[in-house]
Amino acid sequence: MKNNYIGFGVIVLLVIVTFFIFREPSQESIQLEELQQQMDYLINENGRLEDALTESSALVNELQKENKEQADVIADLNDTPLMIDYRVFSDAIETVESYKQAEDFEEAMKYFSSNVGMAQFEEEHNVIVFNDNLIDWRPNAIEELREFTIADDQLILTYSADRGIRHWYGFVMVKEDEWKIDEIKLQ
Repeated sequence: MKNNYIGFGVIVLLVIVTFFIFREPSQESIQLEELQQQMDYLINENGRLEDALTESSALVNELQKENKEQADVIADLNDTPLMIDYRVFSDAIETVESYKQAEDFEEAMKYFSSNVGMAQFEEEHNVIVFNDNLIDWRPNAIEELREFTIADDQLILTYSADRGIRHWYGFVMVKEDEWKIDEIKLQ
């Protein structure tokens, strides 16, 4: 009887081993395929996150650069006097207004600084020379003050021009003995 139990145990063991050997691998292959899909998804997600991190890093660098530039501008603004005595301001405006009223070229030239040159070609073609710029002088070409800017030791007064001229005139004023026009920027 003992032999029967041992034989029966051996047969059961052989059946179990046979089931394990010949069982369908589809369950394992399905799990393996799901794991492979998850791994592919995670690899793609990792690549996308690396790209996003690179873009974010570039954006952070750009923002830090802009922040530094703005901090420099603020520091410059803190160093620049933003107030000007009204009398000094009105003296500068008076210089441009006197220039505006000039009837001839020689009279107009006395309102310019010593850095400005003049040239006269024929009687009706007068040119004001600034550094590398030439501007034709015309009597009564400017109209009224539109805005002003204070920069370094200069005051920039922007005037509108008459309808025949497409530009506005930016008069760069400097203080010599009195306010003088150092340059005219066309805007």
